[in-house]
Amino acid sequence: MIAPLDGPLRRAILLRHGQTAWNLEKRWQGRTDIALDATGLAQAERAAEVLVRDASIVSLTYSPLRRAAQTAAVLKGAFDLRGRPLRRRSDERLVEIDTGQWSTMLHSEVHDAYPEESAALARGEDIPRGVHGESMADVAARVRPAFDEATAPLAAGESALLVLHGAAMRALAADAVGLTHGQVAHTFTAIGNCRWIVLVGDDSGSWRVEQWNAGAGAAAP
Repeated sequence: MIAPLDGPLRRAILLRHGQTAWNLEKRWQGRTDIALDATGLAQAERAAEVLVRDASIVSLTYSPLRRAAQTAAVLKGAFDLRGRPLRRRSDERLVEIDTGQWSTMLHSEVHDAYPEESAALARGEDIPRGVHGESMADVAARVRPAFDEATAPLAAGESALLVLHGAAMRALAADAVGLTHGQVAHTFTAIGNCRWIVLVGDDSGSWRVEQWNAGAGAAAP
């Protein structure tokens, strides 16, 4: 559960989409528009059961890629059933990192075909993915304005819910709290499907991490 907010604080809940077949296969998705699988839809429903209890959530902003849009649709339905229609919109800036030549490849294939780049990533270096794709810094520069627009209208005690992607939300969280990608990679775990990061902000525009990889039930090992 997410604790109630006290004082002049606002919250952003960054939710990763549900599982796709490519997640299960450990295949680089990037901008490839893959739909949720049956497990992913069930994950979205479980996440909605938890998040709909949070009375502070007033808006829903989501990536237009199908896996995120489908997750957002499940959330919208849950809030509508509770008589709590949210301010909602799709935002192209929330799409996943561009993985360049790695898109559609298995992680193991990338490791074998791009050993130098794979080693650099393992060291926490922020290189463009797939030769001509984006770095995490590129992603942060793209997603941060969307985050700022989603959270700017929040009054004290209100929360914005954003549905996006694993790399995009890590880049966004790092930028919001002033950490480098390398610091995040070595300090925090990866984000599971339909699990979330909770950021809490104050009137000064500062944000801090309240929860990381939270969700309905225990995180996968």
